[in-house]
Parts: sequence; structure tokens; C-alpha cells
Amino acid sequence: MRKTQRSDIYPTSRTRGQAFDQFNSLIGVPPGIVEVIKKHDVPAERMTMPPNGCGLDFFSAEVEAWRPAEIVDTDLMAAFAGTHGLANGLDVATVLKQCGRSDIKLLLIGNSKLKPNPARAGQQGRPDNVIFRDLGNKICLAGLMQSTDIGM
Repeated sequence: MRKTQRSDIYPTSRTRGQAFDQFNSLIGVPPGIVEVIKKHDVPAERMTMPPNGCGLDFFSAEVEAWRPAEIVDTDLMAAFAGTHGLANGLDVATVLKQCGRSDIKLLLIGNSKLKPNPARAGQQGRPDNVIFRDLGNKICLAGLMQSTDIGM
């Protein structure tokens, strides 16, 4: 039995170039892919690199720090930005409440299976020291992160 070669898995440069020629336009998400496309003399107007959320430049911009209304300046705010699952923060929030620490708030930014549903009132069993927010735009996120005490 023949051993699999790298060339069996990855297209050669020539084959890749031929494939690029077949498309009206090309989208390169990571910058490295765009560089590969450029090496095959694909005109710039046929390729694009959309922002993929990985850029960090917006964190160095001059933005105003802010907090959600549920979190006052004297609260310790721990924030997690990104998709979060069932376990993120809820057990810790319950323990904090049991210890009488209402001054510590957990902010979960992004998508979650547990994010409050506006159609459901009350959210039974969800601690009130966990605040859910949509991701929003990156400049708002940068301002929010400036006022964050702990990043999770």
C-alpha cells in the first residue's frame, strides 16, 4: 500500500492557480490566504478580505469607558466576550450571591443558550448578578473592556 504524500492532500501551486482563474471573485479570510492569492497574479478587484473579528486595532482607539446600567462603578465587573455555554459564570454567580457578594457582577457578552428570552419573563433560577449583552459593535466593546476589572 502506497504511503500518502503531502502532494496527495494539498493542491500544487499550478492547480491552485488554475482554480483561482475559474472564479469571478475570491474571498480570503485570513491574511495569509490573500497573500497566496496575490502570488497567482489575481487582480486586486477580484479578491477581498472581509474583517473577521480578529483585528485588535479597535482596542487601541480613544474610546469612552462605559458599563451597563446594571453594573455601578463600585461593583467589580468580570467580563467574558464570546460565545458562552451553559456553565459559564452561573455556578460562580450563585456562590457569590450565597456569600453576600452583590458587589461582584459577571458580564457575559455574546451568544448563549441561557441568554434571556424577551418572551419569557422572570428567568427563574438565573442569578441577578449575571448580566447578558449582545456583542454590538467593536468600538462599544472596546469602551466596555476599558471599564472591566477582570477579563474572563
